Amino acid sequence: METQNEPISNYELVTKTLQLTTMVIESAKVENNDEALCSQAIRAFKVDNTQRRWEEIKNLTSDAEWAKVKEQLVVFMLQNKNSDAKGTVDLLLGDGLWKQCVGLFPDPSTLENKKRSTDMADWILRLTKLAHMVATSEPKDSFCQLFPMFQRYIKRYYQDFKFPEVDGLFDVIQSVSPSFLIDLFPTLIDITLLNIIQSQYGAFVKCMRKYKHRLVKDLGMEEEWERFYAGFQKKHRGKKRLVQMVILLGDSQIYTNIGQKRPPTDQDADQQQPEKKKKLTTAAELKQEQDNTTTSTGSPPTPPLHLLGGFW
Repeated sequence: METQNEPISNYELVTKTLQLTTMVIESAKVENNDEALCSQAIRAFKVDNTQRRWEEIKNLTSDAEWAKVKEQLVVFMLQNKNSDAKGTVDLLLGDGLWKQCVGLFPDPSTLENKKRSTDMADWILRLTKLAHMVATSEPKDSFCQLFPMFQRYIKRYYQDFKFPEVDGLFDVIQSVSPSFLIDLFPTLIDITLLNIIQSQYGAFVKCMRKYKHRLVKDLGMEEEWERFYAGFQKKHRGKKRLVQMVILLGDSQIYTNIGQKRPPTDQDADQQQPEKKKKLTTAAELKQEQDNTTTSTGSPPTPPLHLLGGFW
């Protein structure tokens, strides 16, 4: 009876391929066969896309050869559906190939719910790295081409009330194009307030304070803040509690410490200071109180028991 061979798994295929390439590489080293070394290193990389194997190929080729080989490897990674997208992006960014990896960033709305928190954190770090690379090495026009992708990720984070996690990306955008930040932020606020609940007011106010600091302290655009602030109050006046909390940001002094409270005014002190009743502890104080009470009511009050002594 004939037996059918069971299909080999991808894991087994990778393992066997790496074992074979390792054997050939060791033999090529003994024979000083550089061509065989390079070809086997490329074969190993195609089943194990790691930074270590990428660097091995780079070290085995001349600069002219590496340029050609690198182009071939990039095409392979972009066409390989089984490759790890995050690992591929890391490889490409590590070699300055930001244009090739832009298409590998997923739409944030397509990430799985169970993994979205972790995935979003991983991808926003890579997106911030990409933004910094483009901002420091490319013309402004190249950076502006990335705005739609920046916008998609930032909106997703604001919907999840994860404001601080995009601060790094905001820092890069602010350094290159403050106008993009100014145009985008009102939209972000509208998105955030669609489903906000009272327990999230504190985080929202911190976000507003951070934005004010960016405009006024970092960019010196106080008039722009005042314009945005007035529009916010008018548009969202129906959320009275939230607007009252944000009103504190209208003070002339900016508090960069997120947890710092506004200094109390004299009116606050008057409202919070409870009326203290003087405790009578001496006979002289008691007599003075009795005289005052007799004058106003016509009859002396009963003195405290601890001052009468004797029977009491």
